Amino acid sequence: MSTISTPVAHFVTLSGHRPNDVLDVVRARARAGSRADGHRLALVVEGGSMRGVYTAGSLVALHIMGLWNLFDNAYGTSAGAANAAHFLSGLGHLKADSYYRVLADRRFYNPYRLRKIVDVDFFVDEVLTKLRPMEVDRVMHSPTPLWVSVGDFVTARIMSFHAQAGRFPLLQLLKAAAAMPIVYNKLIDLGDVRGFDAGSVSPFALDEAVAHQNTHILVLLAKPEGFVSSPLTWWERSLLKYRFARGNSRIMEMYKRADGNCNRLRDLAHGRAIPTGATSIATIAPVSEIVGRTTQNRNVLRAELLNAARGTLRLFGQTEDPLDELAGAGTL
Repeated sequence: MSTISTPVAHFVTLSGHRPNDVLDVVRARARAGSRADGHRLALVVEGGSMRGVYTAGSLVALHIMGLWNLFDNAYGTSAGAANAAHFLSGLGHLKADSYYRVLADRRFYNPYRLRKIVDVDFFVDEVLTKLRPMEVDRVMHSPTPLWVSVGDFVTARIMSFHAQAGRFPLLQLLKAAAAMPIVYNKLIDLGDVRGFDAGSVSPFALDEAVAHQNTHILVLLAKPEGFVSSPLTWWERSLLKYRFARGNSRIMEMYKRADGNCNRLRDLAHGRAIPTGATSIATIAPVSEIVGRTTQNRNVLRAELLNAARGTLRLFGQTEDPLDELAGAGTL
């Protein structure tokens, strides 16, 4: 069978369409330190606010394996865009602790701060600029193109921006990618695009990775394999209509179809649907939803990051000693 779903060391699951083909390419590149194998290997990273700790953990494992410059394309959505950018800088293992050291307090998430429940300005202007600075120059000189997904309020379409093209500053792209409707509720201008976080409409850019003719795609998810999106409730529709869409019928229609699109993408990622062409997909996901969008427990966040990293290393048959060294030294 082409589809597999197997728990790995109780931390992550593997699923997809011919997933072992993808793992073989990843392992071979890690051993050779080269991507000159005739394949097109892509990395797709889901967001999810604090759930991004799961993909950050898997990316730490890929960093340990020496893979930060060995993908042909990388795609990030919402918090996954920042995680992917850190990874491509080659210093992502020094930034992954952001979730539990600088984001797990009221500066970032405050349910009583109604005008800005999630402070994306703090995330970008403080965390990515000062506290855990994004290594912008290193990302811009990465041999791996980074594609950042952003929703456009004007056209109600998902746009994919090539970060290294230099049309917009990297941190501006990352702010647009993380600009969550309702709880942040600002739009970030990118030329004619009025950008917002597309994650609740299109949680990861698998369609784009397939369309770009990548032959092997490694998908890192922040939600478990069994997760299913539900239609918006009446009160969610009301909040969306009056606090975000504000008369934009295209946006309302976009969100009306969101659950179907999200579930379609998850079916494709997990091998319940078959991609077009000869694309192979391997999807790594956490086994449970211990961390939610707004989790603030530092111990839980750190434990789940390390679990995701440990499970990913075991999946690829790698030693966990470098991870233990990072944890023991207080880096993670």
